[in-house]
Amino acid sequence: MKKVIVKEVSYKGHLITKFEDDFHQEFVIIDNDESKLYDSIADAKRVIRGEQPICEIG
Repeated sequence: MKKVIVKEVSYKGHLITKFEDDFHQEFVIIDNDESKLYDSIADAKRVIRGEQPICEIG
């Protein structure tokens, strides 16, 4: 799978990466951990704060 990085944000010591896959779908990961995909940067920030994400993929 080819990934194109759309945006990278640093938040509370973590690296949040938003990328696009071969099918032009956008996903967000925290600290390059591809085992948990999120729908948005806001969801990733919620997880870092210890809250539930609105949408977790896979």
